[in-house]
Amino acid sequence: MSLITRYYTRLLIIVSLIFAVFSACTGSAPTISSVRNALVLYHGAETNTIDYRLSVFAQVSDEDGYEDLAEWVLTDAENRFTWRIPADMLEIRRSEDGRMWFGSTTLAFPYGTDPVFGTYELRVRDLAGLTAETRFDVFSLDYAEARSLIENIGPTPLASRIELASDRIELRVYGNDGSLIDRVRSSEGVIEAARIQSLAEVADAGSVFFLYAYIERSDLWIVSGPHRMD
Repeated sequence: MSLITRYYTRLLIIVSLIFAVFSACTGSAPTISSVRNALVLYHGAETNTIDYRLSVFAQVSDEDGYEDLAEWVLTDAENRFTWRIPADMLEIRRSEDGRMWFGSTTLAFPYGTDPVFGTYELRVRDLAGLTAETRFDVFSLDYAEARSLIENIGPTPLASRIELASDRIELRVYGNDGSLIDRVRSSEGVIEAARIQSLAEVADAGSVFFLYAYIERSDLWIVSGPHRMD
């Protein structure tokens, strides 16, 4: 290959790379329309332990398509810790109106620390490096109230009705293979004993159930389980 040919070959490669970079940079930036967040308190029924997680979902859109999303970064305002999640590891939910929400329900606080309240910054980046940012607040909660709810669940919830001072509760029964067998919901914070017993009748050997309670004023979910059915 002649010197001139090699020169023009290299020039063509450089021009192609510049064009590719320029093309990537002219794409549409993602947008964040809304954020939903809640604190999740996990109660280990068998070990009687309590663990905290943060649940954050963002309504994201991108004119280049959702496959253009690269990562999702959440940082507390004081920059003490950061969660960085690749797009293919995010949970995806579609609302009834067809909007897409991306996020996670299992954001653990580092080093086993208690939840950190205050302002958080969420940044979404696409493959071209374009970003969208927004901020939201995580409000503090009354730990005594949360713990009293767990105490009210009791060690054997199947023995009687479940009544919690929450906005809604849901009881889900899972088979020994992990599949969902049945569930019952209540918007009044009460599940009657007869309904609980009907769930027990359709459960198989080794089945367990989880109890979910939501307190709207505190943006708090309580998840208790697994409770054994037998």
